[in-house]
Amino acid sequence: MSNLIIFSNFRINDVERFTRMKDSFHSFKSINATKWIINVRGDYSKEVKKYLEDNLNDLVSVTEIQSGKGWFYDTKNLIKNINSDYLLYWTEDHISQISSDKYTNIIDNMKSMDIDYLFLSWFIYDRMMNTYHSIKKNEMEHISFFILNKDTAKVIKETNPEHYIISAQGLFKTSFFKKILNSKHPYLRRWHKETPFDLEKKITDIEFLPFKTAIPNYELFAPIDDDMGGYPCSLQTRGLYPKREIREITITTYINPKYIKLLKKITTEKQRYILEISFINPYFKILKFIKRFSYHL
Repeated sequence: MSNLIIFSNFRINDVERFTRMKDSFHSFKSINATKWIINVRGDYSKEVKKYLEDNLNDLVSVTEIQSGKGWFYDTKNLIKNINSDYLLYWTEDHISQISSDKYTNIIDNMKSMDIDYLFLSWFIYDRMMNTYHSIKKNEMEHISFFILNKDTAKVIKETNPEHYIISAQGLFKTSFFKKILNSKHPYLRRWHKETPFDLEKKITDIEFLPFKTAIPNYELFAPIDDDMGGYPCSLQTRGLYPKREIREITITTYINPKYIKLLKKITTEKQRYILEISFINPYFKILKFIKRFSYHL
């Protein structure tokens, strides 16, 4: 049987994200993991630390590290001594859709075929299958896998040029996760250095090829509020999770908590649309561009 570490380095900055984290945690807390290694940042870090320690006891190690040198720098230090077979990167706004005992079988499937990476979420009804429809795959009981190389990447790119070959919502061979962390690609980072999003790789990031990748045969995790690409995949859109706050609030306050009071006053669709077009979208485009240059400072 393969050993598994649950790892995350997330920011919990408000009561809504804390609530979502708890819901996510309870959806898979009984997974057969040898250890949970969690670093938490943000205004609710102490509450999160106590909550996880109360629920997991000695099974969890919770730290509150934020060096100022970036998510990658801190994460590399947090996992440098981890030698597990596999690592599940926990994203606090995705919820497991299956019984936790199934993950043991999934990981056993992965280890038997020496698979580097499994998409954990974003099943998105049939979009996942359609993306890889023309790729010859080896099908197992729980997953289907293939070698992602330059040739298969080219085939995928023809039909889905914006596809991500690695998502943060993933189950990684630990050595493969460390390989990604230690890569300097892209040198000019795409995202703010305090976020984990540069962990994700595009179909054009051929520097990481080849590797053995897998997709689930059924939905494992699902996003709470993110209908990626307009697909009705989120639990909120499906009516399976309450809409306590609009997505613009949770996204913006993730980086800038001072906007909470302003955004909570926005109640109509028209007001939200005007705010999104005139402020939120331009703000994040400018911020994203500027912050890329700060990564190596």
